[in-house]
Amino acid sequence: MQLHHCSDKIEPTQASQFITRTLQAHFPGPIHRFNDFPMEVQEHLYQMFMRQHRFTSRTDEARSRFVWTMTARSNFKHLMYNGRKNAEKHSQSADPTLWRERVPSWMRGEYWETLCNIWAAERWQQTSTIMKVNRTVNPEANMHTGGSVSFATHQSRLEKELKRQPTFFEVFDRTHKKKGTDVYISDRARVVAVSEIGIPEIEEEIARSDSEQE
Repeated sequence: MQLHHCSDKIEPTQASQFITRTLQAHFPGPIHRFNDFPMEVQEHLYQMFMRQHRFTSRTDEARSRFVWTMTARSNFKHLMYNGRKNAEKHSQSADPTLWRERVPSWMRGEYWETLCNIWAAERWQQTSTIMKVNRTVNPEANMHTGGSVSFATHQSRLEKELKRQPTFFEVFDRTHKKKGTDVYISDRARVVAVSEIGIPEIEEEIARSDSEQE
């Protein structure tokens, strides 16, 4: 199949769907970030793709690995997102420990169970961190811009606004920056954002690239 890329997105759609199918068929274990795929697995999947497809121009060909990686990362992110949302819908709970019975058809049950445990631990860690933040910020920061609305509610609202699951950092920013600005409500909030959460510069670049594809 001949194909080309539009920005960092592979077209036609069938080519992107081929990438998704190979990700499902060769899913190597309880991994929820594409960057954690072993390099040998990534190379194998890329070579499978290139055996079935070729780009229409030399410029596209030169960028083929980068474009494939960006597409695979985005597609895998959506696979994980859809799996979580389906499990949450059927269990009627945001608790990942209750999702274990809703195994995606393409994934081994033990992999899914491990992922649910990972997500549950992350959810606990996020809740713990936000509580620590609200305890340690100085008085003017203690009443964050979210008011009395719960963190989970802010997370749900931001998910609807972004049409994707927001990162913990994005929710923290939404509730600890002055409305309509990029300024934290206090120096302590800014320090906590860096020291407790970390500023994910690389992840932001990836997220931007993914959002451009969508």
